[in-house]
Amino acid sequence: MNIIPSYKVFARTYRPKAFHEILGQEVAVRIFQNALRQNTLSHAILMTGIRGIGKTTSARLLAKTLCCLNPVDHINPCGACDSCMAFEKEQHTDIVEMDAASHTGVDDIREIIEGVSYAPIYGRYRVYIIDEVHMLSKNAFNALLKTLEEPPAHAKFIFATTELEKVPETILSRCLQIQLRPMAVETILQQLKLICTKENLATDDEGLSLIAEAAQGSMRDALSILEKVASFTRSTGESMSASVVERILGRPPQQELKNLCGAIKNGEVPNAIEIVRNFFSQDIEPLAIAKGLLRAFHAAMCSTIGNGLNEENLFEELAVPQLNRLWAIVHNSINEIIHSPLPKESCEVMIMRLCYVSDLPPLKQLIQGMEQKLTSVSNGTTAASTLEKTAAPIASKASSKMDTDLTTFNKLVEWVDAQRDPHLSYFLKRDLRVHGFTPGYIECSIKSASDTNLLRELKQLLQTRLNEKWVFELVHTTTANPSTLYEQQQHLEAEEKQQVLQSSLIQHAMNTFAGATVIVDKYKEPLDG
Repeated sequence: MNIIPSYKVFARTYRPKAFHEILGQEVAVRIFQNALRQNTLSHAILMTGIRGIGKTTSARLLAKTLCCLNPVDHINPCGACDSCMAFEKEQHTDIVEMDAASHTGVDDIREIIEGVSYAPIYGRYRVYIIDEVHMLSKNAFNALLKTLEEPPAHAKFIFATTELEKVPETILSRCLQIQLRPMAVETILQQLKLICTKENLATDDEGLSLIAEAAQGSMRDALSILEKVASFTRSTGESMSASVVERILGRPPQQELKNLCGAIKNGEVPNAIEIVRNFFSQDIEPLAIAKGLLRAFHAAMCSTIGNGLNEENLFEELAVPQLNRLWAIVHNSINEIIHSPLPKESCEVMIMRLCYVSDLPPLKQLIQGMEQKLTSVSNGTTAASTLEKTAAPIASKASSKMDTDLTTFNKLVEWVDAQRDPHLSYFLKRDLRVHGFTPGYIECSIKSASDTNLLRELKQLLQTRLNEKWVFELVHTTTANPSTLYEQQQHLEAEEKQQVLQSSLIQHAMNTFAGATVIVDKYKEPLDG
């Protein structure tokens, strides 16, 4: 009977066998090596960090070195003694590894406590490795406290966790904490190239770069993606090109993403929606489209400020404030897409928002343009050309039949009052905080999410009555600034009342009539004479 050897995945095949092979964790490795060389290693070590960066691998290497009978320079296992051979065969009785995710109870910890007093058989120490230690129950942690604080001289405890905040403070205070860092993209990329060379895989630098970036600092994730891509291309001999990697990762193809960015930049809503629906037909998730746009906006902003990332700037014509506005729209829409019962439709709405907002000039430029127009008007001159150049991207041209002047927010409120809509009038005066205003564009904040319905009603009213398209951009703030019209009126009335109270006539009356109260009636005309 022929026994087919089992296949080892890349993550296990290329697992480091010595400390110098551990990548991207120079600080942790140096701490371990110095402690081993000087024989000052703590009896309890807690390693933390994201998944796939070498926590368990480092713990096993440390345990192997501690138990080795003839360590090389005190910092590396010899690989030839009985202890090292037993470790390689996974038969080492002095190195106990426990997965806390499946052994969470106090009975599992009791077995460790009962066995810790026995002397080592193969090596110099008995080492207990507990992976995902945060999964232990409260009682299990409590049962471990005393042993962890004062273990036998031959006992060492090594813990690993991805969720440090779930480990009790009483455990943290008894351990030497070692933070393992996410790996740099360049470190992952170099390792991927080395593995591809050893495995005779046809590679493409751009494709490997995409894998390294998608791993988000995790070497194990990068190797898992590499293995997936290798399985896809191995039968055909196809190279691991960027297009292949994008397809496997479910990312939008770069060229089509460029087309989408161009459509957004030019405000071409039908074209942009068509591109997005083509993505959907390729089984590309809405979230992947949003993340692709975020990367494009980030690259554009870095390029605009002169700190590019060697990536193409797809929004060269836009300034940083405009790019920041687009970034905010996509970033806020991601949460909507995740929780929406209609994620694809939510993604399309996000694209529509981007198209309508992308050509808005920065708010500072708009304000400057309006100030120039107001100055020109006050001097008896016309600034129609300046206004047209500045405010044209903000709103559609008003109908020539209308004689409405909505150049200020107060005039907009007066116009709404004239439409006899009490709900909108109340909302504009008492609940809407205006951060910036130009005809056709209002940057504002609202008191509650339900007020967005009133904004939609106002937008529809302006569209129906004036044939104007207005943009309302919401600003998220926790302060009461700027004041609403009602708050401004209240403040003005308080100042007027204070001025009245401070007048000599009123002061004399207050002194004459002790305990009198002054009521300022703003509705009555002053008496003559």
